[in-house]
Amino acid sequence: MLKLNKVAIVRGDKYLILKRSPNAVRFPNLWDFPGGRLEPDEKPEDGAIREVKEETTIDVKIIKKLGAYEFDFDNLGKTSHQFSVYESEVIGDDEVVLSSEHSEYRWLTKEDVLKLQIQFFMVEFFKEF
Repeated sequence: MLKLNKVAIVRGDKYLILKRSPNAVRFPNLWDFPGGRLEPDEKPEDGAIREVKEETTIDVKIIKKLGAYEFDFDNLGKTSHQFSVYESEVIGDDEVVLSSEHSEYRWLTKEDVLKLQIQFFMVEFFKEF
């Protein structure tokens, strides 16, 4: 199972979302929260912080895990992907500088995020938050 850690970064009533590169192996051109896979022996919170920094240059502090969402994208009758979403606090500046993994970013309200082509877990996340 592929486990991905994602981070909800909020400024007022707006969430930071990133558009995945058209060349991405998984989920090209879909909008997403910052985050990704863990390195070997890395704690989930540490991996989430690292991924946010690599993808956006923003430093965050993880507050708590908000939820985990499981999907069977491989249609094998079992979970193939798990997305964990963490609440965060920005440390310092929230100016975004994107890595090559993403082509665009936006600060949007929940309602505006739901109008875009987003990762599947985000639909489930926004049903709860």
